[in-house]
Amino acid sequence: MNRLRTLLQSYVRPAYGQARRWILSQLEIRAPREKPGTSEQIREISIEGIPHPIKLRVGTSDARSMADCLLDMQYDIDPGFEPRTVVDLGGNIGCSAIYFANRWPDAKIVVVEPLAATFAILQQNTEFYPNIIPVHAAAHPRRETVELFVPKTGFWATRVTRAGSSGTKESNSARGLPVIDLLDEYGIDRIDILKIDIEGSEADLFANNPHPWLSRTRLMMIELHDNVRMGCTWHLERALKQYKTRKGHIGENLLVWLEDAET
Repeated sequence: MNRLRTLLQSYVRPAYGQARRWILSQLEIRAPREKPGTSEQIREISIEGIPHPIKLRVGTSDARSMADCLLDMQYDIDPGFEPRTVVDLGGNIGCSAIYFANRWPDAKIVVVEPLAATFAILQQNTEFYPNIIPVHAAAHPRRETVELFVPKTGFWATRVTRAGSSGTKESNSARGLPVIDLLDEYGIDRIDILKIDIEGSEADLFANNPHPWLSRTRLMMIELHDNVRMGCTWHLERALKQYKTRKGHIGENLLVWLEDAET
């Protein structure tokens, strides 16, 4: 049964996510490939229940990201407790952090986004929320500069390609920041909710001694990307072996409650 579950998580669910992205890309108006650093037209969208307008770049994946987080409510779960800390790895333009801030206004929310152009929009979208802390970095096992790749599917699919960026104009670089260093920098003793959507880089996080921060996590909401990088599910399951866990799903996100995490 466990092998069947791993097979479904490794191949069937990622294939569904990939098909969904392709369908959405065919339905939206075709736009030139998104290029970080270029000037874009910005629109503000008002959403019922969200007190401040959301800034979006026209002709990009921003609208789909906003719809997933704030219209389709892909993070709308009952964690079973009142979270005090939320760490959002792969914050994009900030819509997931904004959802968390409105759902749990007393929680401290640290949101991490590596791509400079996207981070600039994230800062503008989250500036009205004093409990949101934006961090310009890439979640990575080591403190080192990493290169980023922005595929045709859009800014929301930005991923780390390798360490040791050349720093040339042709490359997009960011500082790599280990999760445990992030917690130390922002005074977080325990992660109540850890949201991970980092386009395959989760394999690196779980393969490189994740226990200093994983043991301090109560609930993970993670989108696995075996369709982008094989081994994401395998590394996660290997890291979770020493914990008692409870699992569920919402949309494309795997939910993992770590019942043996520090309390």
